[in-house]
Amino acid sequence: MWAPKKDQLIRLVSSSSLGIDVAAFLLDRKARGLSPRTIQYYGDELHHLRDLLADAGISEILGLTSHHLRNYPLYLGRTRNPGGVHAAYRAVRAFLSWREIETEPDGWVNPIRKVRPPKVPQMLLEPLYSCYVIRRVITIPFATYNYH
Repeated sequence: MWAPKKDQLIRLVSSSSLGIDVAAFLLDRKARGLSPRTIQYYGDELHHLRDLLADAGISEILGLTSHHLRNYPLYLGRTRNPGGVHAAYRAVRAFLSWREIETEPDGWVNPIRKVRPPKVPQMLLEPLYSCYVIRRVITIPFATYNYH
């Protein structure tokens, strides 16, 4: 019988059906050939979701609602920047989409479909040109260009 090794990246989140679903999801990602770091990332992010749901007294995926998923970014936003919150949302979305396709539960509607992703503020980037670069380009002799 298969048993996880001590240093293995796939870890069982709990013995509840949520934990079993997460373990199956991580196994699927591993079977698809995703990198160990990606699998660890998914496991870590879903562990945070499990903690939030455990605080709400939910141990099964069927108890998860769009209300919980809307609270999730607020829960994470206390310790993460907007990009980190959005990354966690993407991991949860991947998990719930996988579960919807994998198990096709009767009467279950994927709650992530009702939740919009958290906004990530657009950062203005510095222009790639500077006075120094413009001067350097202007001083390049014309003969150095190859037009053929």
